[in-house]
Amino acid sequence: MRRTLAVSLFALVCSTTVYAQTVVGSGAITGIVLDKYGDGIPETTINLTNKTLGVKRTMLTSDDGIFTIPALLPGAAYDLKVTRRGYAEWELASFDLVVGETLNFRIHLYADRPSTAAEAQRSLAPVQDSKTSVTATVTPEQLSSLPTPAQQVDPLLLLAPAVVQSPQGVLVYRGEPARNVFQLDSLSVTNNYSRFAPNVAPFIMQESVSEVQAISAAPTQDFTYTYGGWANAVSKSGTNSLHASAYDYYAQNAWNKPDFFGNGFVPTGRYNNGGISLGTPIVNDTLFFFGNIQHLNNSSQELNRILNPLLTVPDGSAALTTGCTATASQCLQAQTYINQQLNVKVPETENSTTGFARMDFRASDKNTFTLSGAVLTGRGVNNLNNATVSTNGGLLGANANVTNSTRYAAFGWTHVIGESMVNNFHGGWFRDTMTAASNTTQFPASSSNCLACGTGPLAINVAGTSLGNNPAVPFNLREGRYQAADDFSFTLASHTVRIGVDAWRRNDTMDQLYARFGQYNYDSLSAFATDFSADVRALKNYATFDQ
Repeated sequence: MRRTLAVSLFALVCSTTVYAQTVVGSGAITGIVLDKYGDGIPETTINLTNKTLGVKRTMLTSDDGIFTIPALLPGAAYDLKVTRRGYAEWELASFDLVVGETLNFRIHLYADRPSTAAEAQRSLAPVQDSKTSVTATVTPEQLSSLPTPAQQVDPLLLLAPAVVQSPQGVLVYRGEPARNVFQLDSLSVTNNYSRFAPNVAPFIMQESVSEVQAISAAPTQDFTYTYGGWANAVSKSGTNSLHASAYDYYAQNAWNKPDFFGNGFVPTGRYNNGGISLGTPIVNDTLFFFGNIQHLNNSSQELNRILNPLLTVPDGSAALTTGCTATASQCLQAQTYINQQLNVKVPETENSTTGFARMDFRASDKNTFTLSGAVLTGRGVNNLNNATVSTNGGLLGANANVTNSTRYAAFGWTHVIGESMVNNFHGGWFRDTMTAASNTTQFPASSSNCLACGTGPLAINVAGTSLGNNPAVPFNLREGRYQAADDFSFTLASHTVRIGVDAWRRNDTMDQLYARFGQYNYDSLSAFATDFSADVRALKNYATFDQ
């Protein structure tokens, strides 16, 4: 069991002209309001609205005309209106705000005339010349139009610069393999037991995410925990209009090209992954709901082959009949044991149900509350090792049945204090359990030709090839995590000040007794054959024995 407590603190003081930095789980706008002489205008009212999302925020500029509006829900069709007694009204309608982005405005007000639409558009900086992070955004359009078989977000992060995929399917940032972090709505949803495997947040579906920003390098102080890469995502929320969708991904395995190492093998079965989503207002402009549920049903086959030149003939069709120095009877029994495991088709199934829900309560332009949760329940048969073809065994007794259960809940509260201060709090709870148990029906069995072949749960490794049970099975992995993050920002004269804290407590438990049934390791077929049967002298020819 391992317990970890971590606290991250940061404080930033910067002028608004260099505040266009990456923010976690939301978007932000900042800027300065100037008169025709270039002086900042104090106590100017800044009204930000989004009719689709029901967002309303009102702030005042500082003594130097500075304003900042953080912790905003990313989306399209934002409207910014600036008013001040003695000056004409200024407005910029229908601009987009992207996750992780801070828009920087430089607004000019005139007493004798309003700004034109072109002038209002030019007030928004065309280039983020103060941005230091290397990022790319996966847009809502890309998330909805680029389907992935498992409806996972990870494959879409390959659209970002300096991101590639390893042969095992793991995302690698900047060419340096390291643990990656997936953050949703300002909180980490990373499954740390899968940090070096594909899909570090397997319970967050593509359909549940509104936007995601891939951060390849040089993150800001908001992002910690790893030297790898970050996925900065925001979940979907309900809007002032009803939206419902249904989707399905279906593929027959027979449509796929035969595996290169499978000698023409094409598995039977099919892959089916479908779900439904619903976003709706419960009370217009005030209370919103979004939910998604998805079910995966996968049936397939795996082919267990052994192409070890120390054990089998070159094409893997039979065990070697030459080079065995044990007695003829012993060699025959060992060869029969190996032959039973050659070119065997192993049934594999995977079933899982994933759900996500989010509620947004915009009590006023001063207070916004968010409650969200996710659940994953899955079970797979013979899918601990889910390779379509294995050329070195391991898909029979060394395979296992796997169950996975994930629960996640989060709470957020954005509070506007006065006219120029904003506090943004997020708290989350995460629990994941992964269990693997041997499938006893796949253990080597006795037969009339080989009474010694029923080795049961015993782990046997011969010349680097697994012929028995998996010594790492059974096991039970559990991770529990609590996280709290708070960000407080305000304007002071010509500066924006941010103070934040991110604290989390993690409890990891591993219940595993390695090689609990024993593991024999042999260097050669002859040594294995001598011990395997008719060993009347009870010789010990194994290289090592573990238990």
